[in-house]
Amino acid sequence: MKSDKSARITRRHFIKQTAAGVGAACLLPGAFSHVQEEEKKILTRVLGRTGLCLPIVSMGVMNADIPAVIAESVKIGVRHFDTAWYYQGGNNERMVGTVLQNLGVRNEIVIATKIGPPASRERGLAPNAKEIFLSHFQQSLERLQTDWVDILYLHGVEHPALVTAEPLLEALAQLRKEKKVHFIGISTHRNQTQILQSMCQSGFYDVALVAYNFLMADDTELLRAMETAHAKNIGLVAMKTQAGGDWWRKDFQDTTHIEKTINQTAMLKWALRHEFFATAIPGYTNLDHMREDFSVAYGIDYTETEREFLLSADTRVGLNYCRQCRGCESTCPLGMDCSTLMRAYMYAFQYHNRDLARTILLDQVGKPALERCSQCRECTVRCHYALHASEKIAALKEADFLMV
Repeated sequence: MKSDKSARITRRHFIKQTAAGVGAACLLPGAFSHVQEEEKKILTRVLGRTGLCLPIVSMGVMNADIPAVIAESVKIGVRHFDTAWYYQGGNNERMVGTVLQNLGVRNEIVIATKIGPPASRERGLAPNAKEIFLSHFQQSLERLQTDWVDILYLHGVEHPALVTAEPLLEALAQLRKEKKVHFIGISTHRNQTQILQSMCQSGFYDVALVAYNFLMADDTELLRAMETAHAKNIGLVAMKTQAGGDWWRKDFQDTTHIEKTINQTAMLKWALRHEFFATAIPGYTNLDHMREDFSVAYGIDYTETEREFLLSADTRVGLNYCRQCRGCESTCPLGMDCSTLMRAYMYAFQYHNRDLARTILLDQVGKPALERCSQCRECTVRCHYALHASEKIAALKEADFLMV
């Protein structure tokens, strides 16, 4: 917890601070007539200046590989699906496109995809970044079997300079002019406050996809940046709301440092009780977890069990979530990009997405640095927020993720 007095979150305030309003009863055309229960209504909010009206629970498709989960999501009322150009080597977009085409519901669905800035660690933005970006987007359209996407994110932006990089702005503006993209956004995990501030200053972007969960409640700078973005009518979408996925129910229970049951709905409600978020994109991968997450779309009041879970100090310590602050990197004598190692751990062991873990390790850390890390015999990496960073790095080594 930060020492700044303004960052302190009291027990009562932590629960009450975001008793958010839900937007007016707005529906996508014809969207819910066949799924709405008489006694329940799906809560919806407007996504900033886009005017898109969405259920407050959407689907992050990144780790999903069962088409029926997407089809059933449409049936229960999900209307926004988030994917990316490089997820599952393009198969994620293909799956989304095929399911929506077979259902014949494209005009009722809001599709978001993401393309990263074409760059290398050594040279920065590629000289032909605009052409590469446009080529990748064309691949996305073909995979998604559509003529347009509703939201296109510049993916994984870490440096404010990329927010206004001319080749990327030119590519995005061209796609918007050609009406192949309706709205433009940025997704970010790192330096989120600075990225949001740059977005507000530029006036170019419509949407921001932001990592935020109850373990980040003391980050008052990020909170203010999101409030400012919302005030400027930038639509906000929440990701990482459940602090790392559903992995504890499977074969890594012992690594959570939590003995109690993890409460998914409590964490999702906490994020959505911030009224500036129009929707969240939990990354469920099966029908049971779909129903559990989407139950929140009918109401965000806490149960007593959910309150107790969120207020437990054991919960906050035990979930062991990396907030990508990079504070740990000064404790590594090798100067490793430790926050990327933590993300790779999350993808490999929490999401069970080993291909994605290897991809970001090679792209963002690089083979030489990974080899140096793998040969280090005494890890001194320490986290200011008590994350078990050295244990996670040891797990990556043991599973040969650093030998690439």
